[in-house]
Formats: sequence, structure tokens, C-alpha cells
Amino acid sequence: MPWLARSRPLLVLGLLVVFASPAWAEVCKGSKVKKADLTVYDQAVILSQAENDQAIQTHLPYGTPQCPRLLPHREYIVCYDLDHRVPRWAAYTLTSADLGPAQRLDAFRTDPRLTTDESAHCDDYKGSGYDRGHNVPRCDMNRSPMVQANTTSSPT
Repeated sequence: MPWLARSRPLLVLGLLVVFASPAWAEVCKGSKVKKADLTVYDQAVILSQAENDQAIQTHLPYGTPQCPRLLPHREYIVCYDLDHRVPRWAAYTLTSADLGPAQRLDAFRTDPRLTTDESAHCDDYKGSGYDRGHNVPRCDMNRSPMVQANTTSSPT
């Protein structure tokens, strides 16, 4: 089995890439945002524990309702239904920095924090009569292109 000895470094490198990076997000057809930008935006939704705690304190100041899977973003929080693979609710504190004119970004994709079994996929909507939507109103998140694009990062 000399091929196994030669393949081992490649296998180890592949495993490191898979486990060291955030999960892969599926980008839906029609996205008008460059893949390189979406990769940066996806990395921004991976929050530290301190950032998670701050998001919860900011956007759920009166407590956290029951939720099967909380997906905090810096700008809002989504309660995600794992069985139906859609958000149950979203909460956010609207600030003046979030408002203002901005061109719409179509950046529908899956949330990199969800596994492929937990997430709705782009093709799930094909021919259903439904389409993907935003977790929170896009026009309430015009602070930056990244923030706006991340209103569509969780399946809806």
C-alpha cells in the first residue's frame, strides 16, 4: 500500500481545510454579488462567544423566547426551525445607521453555520410557487453591502 503513504499528506491537508474553515454556503442562481465577496460576508456571520452574547443582549433585551436554533448576527437574530428549515422569527434593534438609500443586492445563499441537512437549498424552491426571502427587511439593513447581503444568508 505505498499509494496510501503518498496520499496521507494530501488527505490530512484536505481534512484541515474542511475542519478549519467555516461551512460551505450554497449560492443560489442569480446572485449578483461576487463569490469572493460572499466568502468574506459568510465569514462575518461566524461570531465569537462574546459577539454572540452582545448580539443577544442588543437584539433581545427582554429575554430570549424559546427557539430550537438561535442564529445571531451582529445586526439581528434569527430563530431557525430545524424541522421546516426556515426562520421562525427574527429580532433586531433598528438604528439610524441601518437606514438610508442602497442598491438592492441579490445574494441568496445558505447560512454557513448550518449543515446541508439543516439548511433549505436553492433548488427546494424551484417550481414551488415560493421564492426565497430576507430574514429581516432588506431596507432596514442598508448600513453596508455586507450587512445587506447577510439578510439573505439564512434560508427563508
